[in-house]
Amino acid sequence: MLTRDFHVQGVELKGLFLAQLPQRLARLASRGERLHREGWDINTLYLLADDAAALAGACRHLDAADLADSLDALSATVRPLFDPPRLPDSALGTRIGALLGEIRGKRLPAAVQVSASQASVVVPGPTQDQGFPLLVTPPAEYWLRFAGATARAPAPEPAPVVTETPKPTEPAASPAAARETVALPASREAPAPAAMHKTAYHLGRGAPPAAEVDRYLAAQGYELTSFDSVDELKELLVALPPHLVAVDAAFEDALDEIGALVKRARAEVSERIWLVALSNDSELPRRLRAVRAGCDAFIALPANPADVIARIGELIETERTNPYRIMIVEDDRSQTLFAESILRKAGMETLAITEGLSALDELDRFRPELILMDLYMPDVDGMELTALIREREAFISTPIVFLSGEHDADKHFEALNAGGDDFLSKPIRPKHLISAVTNRVRRARQMSSRQSLATAPAAPSADGTVPREAVLQRLAECLAMEDARSRAGGLIVFELEEAAALRTRLGEVRCERLFAEIGSFLASHAGQRDLVAREGAAGFLLLNSDREAMQLESYAANIRDRLGRESFAAAEGAARMLLDAGVCPFKGSGGDAIAMLNAARAAVSAARAEGRHGVFVVHDSGRTNDAELARMIRFALDGTGLQILFQPIVSLHGEEHEQFQALLRLQGDDGHQYVAAELVPVAERANLIAEIDRWVFTQCVAMIVERTRSGRAPRLFLSQSLDSVRDSGRIEWMREILEQQHVRGESVSLEVSLKNAASALEAVAEYSRAIKPLGLTLTLSGYEAGATGERVLEVAAVDLLKLSPRYVRIDDDAVRKELRELVALAHERGMQVIAPRVEDARGAAALWSAGVDFIQGNFVQRAGHDLAFDFHASVM
Repeated sequence: MLTRDFHVQGVELKGLFLAQLPQRLARLASRGERLHREGWDINTLYLLADDAAALAGACRHLDAADLADSLDALSATVRPLFDPPRLPDSALGTRIGALLGEIRGKRLPAAVQVSASQASVVVPGPTQDQGFPLLVTPPAEYWLRFAGATARAPAPEPAPVVTETPKPTEPAASPAAARETVALPASREAPAPAAMHKTAYHLGRGAPPAAEVDRYLAAQGYELTSFDSVDELKELLVALPPHLVAVDAAFEDALDEIGALVKRARAEVSERIWLVALSNDSELPRRLRAVRAGCDAFIALPANPADVIARIGELIETERTNPYRIMIVEDDRSQTLFAESILRKAGMETLAITEGLSALDELDRFRPELILMDLYMPDVDGMELTALIREREAFISTPIVFLSGEHDADKHFEALNAGGDDFLSKPIRPKHLISAVTNRVRRARQMSSRQSLATAPAAPSADGTVPREAVLQRLAECLAMEDARSRAGGLIVFELEEAAALRTRLGEVRCERLFAEIGSFLASHAGQRDLVAREGAAGFLLLNSDREAMQLESYAANIRDRLGRESFAAAEGAARMLLDAGVCPFKGSGGDAIAMLNAARAAVSAARAEGRHGVFVVHDSGRTNDAELARMIRFALDGTGLQILFQPIVSLHGEEHEQFQALLRLQGDDGHQYVAAELVPVAERANLIAEIDRWVFTQCVAMIVERTRSGRAPRLFLSQSLDSVRDSGRIEWMREILEQQHVRGESVSLEVSLKNAASALEAVAEYSRAIKPLGLTLTLSGYEAGATGERVLEVAAVDLLKLSPRYVRIDDDAVRKELRELVALAHERGMQVIAPRVEDARGAAALWSAGVDFIQGNFVQRAGHDLAFDFHASVM
C-alpha cells in the first residue's frame, strides 16, 4: 500500500473517508451522550472537543455547513472547561446535550451520502490475510499524511504527487519517513516537509482507563484514532499501518485476528508496530494468548491508570527521543556502505570507521549505543579492539556485535569471550541486521533507565512528595536486604475518610488542590528519611526505615491526629480531614513490595467494612494462623489459588539461553499474596510440601511445553523440599512426566537449599546422582563459603550455585575477596554461579567483576505471570 501511486491512493482515501464519516459522527454523538447520561469526565471531554473540531472542518469542506456549525459550537462550548479544568454545571451540561442532539439529528448532503455508500474499496494485492478481508477506511485527519500543510480538511481532488528516487550515494528514506512525509506537487512551491506525529489506533468503549490512555498518547504527539468496532480497526490496520495499537479488555476475544493483521502490517512497513492488550483476566492462558498474538505489553485490570500509562510509556520512550547511534567498524568499504544503508533506512544514526584503531578516538564524541565490529582488520583484529574498548568504564556494557564470514564455532566463542555480545555471519540479511541491532539497543536503553532509577535518589516535588514508583522502588531495595524480615521500618498506607462525598461536595478541581495540600502536610510532618507519595484517588504512601512496629503505629496515629486539627484552604469550611491508616512493618512483609502494599490496604478495608476508623497494623503472626493457611493451601491444591510467577535469570557473560526462576505464590482470602517464605514452613508442618513440589513441577513442565511450541526452549529453576528428595518414587514420577510431555530434562533445574542439603547429606547426594540420567540439573541455593558448603559439594553432584544474599550487596573488602574466591573455585569444578535478588546497577556491576555467571532480581525484571523477557537483547 505504501508504495502505490499516491494519486490513486489519494482518490481512494477520499472516498473511503466519506464512507467513514457518518460512523464517526454517530460515534462522537454516542460518546457525548454517554458522558451526559453517566457523568462527565474531563479527559473524555478533551477528546470530544478535538473530534468535533476535526469533523467540523471536514463537514464544512463537504458543503455540510449546518452540521459543521453544530460541531464547531460543540467544540467552542466544551473548550472553556479546560483552563482551569472543571466539569460542566447543569446549565452547560444541558447546552452540550442539546448540541449533541442537533448533530445526531442532522444529515449529510445527498451527494455526500451517495459517495459514502459507494466508497468501500478493497486494497489491490492479497485480499485476505488470516481469513480477514483487507478493507480500507481512513483515520481522522488522514489528509495530513499527504502534505506538509497545516490545513485540517482534505483538498477536493488530491494532486499527483511527485517523489524522487534517492541518489545511489545518498541513504534512502527510512520506512518511518516514507510513511509520514511526501513531496508536495511539483507545480507548487514546496516548503520543507513538516514533521508528522506518529499514529495510534485505540479499540475500546470508553471504559477506564481508556480516556487516560488516549490523553497520554495525544500528549506524546500521537495522531489518535479511536474505534468501537473490530471490523473498522481491521479495515485500517494493513492499509494504513499505525505505530501503536491498543486493544481494551472488552475486545480481547478479537486479539488473535487483530494480532495477525498487526504482524502483517509489521512485515509490510519493516518497522515496529506496538501492540498493547488490556485484559480482565490475568491468568496464564490469557497471557499466553496475548504473547502468541504478538503483544508487546499485556496489562491486567483493574489497574491504576498511572501504571497503565507507565507500561505503555516504557514501550515507546526508548525510541521516541533520539535515533539509535550505531558505530560500524569495518575495513571493507562496500560492507560498510551496505550496513550504513540498511541501518539509516531504519531511522538510525551511523558512524563508519574503516581503520580499527580510529574507533577509540571517536568513542567519546559519538557515544555509540551499539558497535558492529569486523572480526578481521589489517591494523587490529576485532577481539583486540573489543578488549581495548572494554577497558573504558563508559563502554563496559555497550553491546558489541561481531560481523564476519568466519564459520569456525571456536572463533565465535573466542570472540564472545573477548567481550562481544553476539556474532552475525556474513552475508547478513537486512532484516536480521535490523532486528539484532534494534533489540539490543532498545534493551540497553531500558536497562539504562532502570539503572538511573535504581541509583538516583528520589527527587521530591515542590510539595515534598515523590512519585509512587520511587516509593515502591525504595521499598523493593529494602526488601532485598538480608535483614528485611528483622529490620525496623515499614509501609504506611493513608486513605482519606469520606473521600467520595468530599469529591462530590468540592468538585474535581478543588478536591485535587486539597489532596495536594494534604500531601504537602504529610511530607512536612514525616521523618527526614521518609518518602511520601500519592496513592490512587484519595490515598498516600509513607515509607519509613527506622521505626519499630509499635512506633510505626503511634507515628501514624500522631500524623492522623495532627491532620485532623489542620485547616486547609481548599476545604473551605468542610469537616476536618481524617485519615485511616494501614501499617505493614517489614517484619510482616513476606519479602514482597506489592504484598506489603496490599496487606496495608486490606487492613484499612477490613476495618472500614466493620465501621471502624483509625490506625490498623498488619501483624505477621496475626494475619492468619498456621491452621488457616494450611487450609488455604489444601483448597488451592484442589482448585485454584496457587500461582507461579517467573523471574528471568540473565547471563552476565554472553549466553542468551532463556532461564527463569519459578516463584510460588498464594492469593489469600484476605487479599494478601503469600510468598514462598510464608507458605513453605506451614506446608512442611502440614505435610503438604511434597504435594506442592509435584504441583510446581507439573505446572513448570506445562509452561515449557507451551513455550517450546512457539519456538523457544526455556530452562526453569524450581525449588524442591527434603520430602521430595527423600521420596523414593519421585525420580520415576518425574521421568514419566518428562517423557509424556516430550520435555528434555535439561529444561529443568531442581533447587535445594544449602541448609536442607547439609541436614540430609546422604539423601541429597543420592538424589543428585539419580536425576542425572533424566538430564535434570541440581542447583544449590543460599550458598556461602565455609565448611558446610564444602562438605555438600564433596558428596553431591551440583551443577549450579545460587549465592546467599549476603554476597549481593558488597560493601566490605573481605566479602568481595571471599566472593571472588568462591566463584573461581566453582568455575574450577565446572559449576556456574547465580546471584539472586539483585536490585541495582552497582550490585550487578560488582557481581560481573567478580565473575558471577548469572543474575536474578528486580534490577533485571520483576517477577510476572509469563515468560516475557528479551534475552537476545539483555546480555550485559
